[in-house]
Amino acid sequence: MAMRNGVCPICNSPEVYVGTTRMASIRAGSYGANSIPVNWAITAPLENFVCADCGYVESYILEPEKLEKIRELWDRADGEPNHKRKNDE
Repeated sequence: MAMRNGVCPICNSPEVYVGTTRMASIRAGSYGANSIPVNWAITAPLENFVCADCGYVESYILEPEKLEKIRELWDRADGEPNHKRKNDE
């Protein structure tokens, strides 16, 4: 969470910028460029932090309710079974 505090975790630069308010119009609509697909019908808008020195980027989901949908629908990165998935056997 260093980027949210204004410091890049890669190069320790304080030159971190966020485009939340400037990018609001891009997020508008179901296929906003500043979002990720959760499934075929749901997208999650993102808040992006960019280090202007090294180019590192971190993105965070802006709508907390979309995190539960991701828990229900996506695979876990560690390979463990997704016990929240509704259609698992």
